[in-house]
Amino acid sequence: MANPATATEQRRSRLVGRLLWLFAISVLVQAALFIVVVAAYQFISGKLLAAFAGDSASVQIWAIVAVVVQFVLEALLALAIGFFAARRLAGAIARQAAGAKRPPIQVVPYAAACAAAIVVAYSLLEFAAKPQTGAGGLIVLVVEDAAIAYLLYFAARRALRPKRA
Repeated sequence: MANPATATEQRRSRLVGRLLWLFAISVLVQAALFIVVVAAYQFISGKLLAAFAGDSASVQIWAIVAVVVQFVLEALLALAIGFFAARRLAGAIARQAAGAKRPPIQVVPYAAACAAAIVVAYSLLEFAAKPQTGAGGLIVLVVEDAAIAYLLYFAARRALRPKRA
């Protein structure tokens, strides 16, 4: 006959393992989804910029418009991904830890923060691969990435707030 303490420890160990897998999958899906959609935005904006721009003054104006529109779309995407991924992860954690009085959902915003770190690292590596960009572009990129990272974390925190009656 198995020792009850050992059986409990084994169940807890399996539960922690499942929760870690859920956390890791959530982080990877959030980061991959954000990176893929942003790459699609960049591709489309590049094609539209090439189609609409005629002379050099027009190219600069359209480039600024494209950067602003792309940032707004990225911010909205970060809010949506952070919110819905947090809700899904919290629900999955609650289902896995069904017997717990209080499911361990406090880690959910940290999944969004980890995904944001991956997105920022990817963005910086992508920037480093472009030889024509200067220090001004790096400053804009860092500010943009900081805003996106904050929005992912903020949306995840908002997703876990109790609903008002």
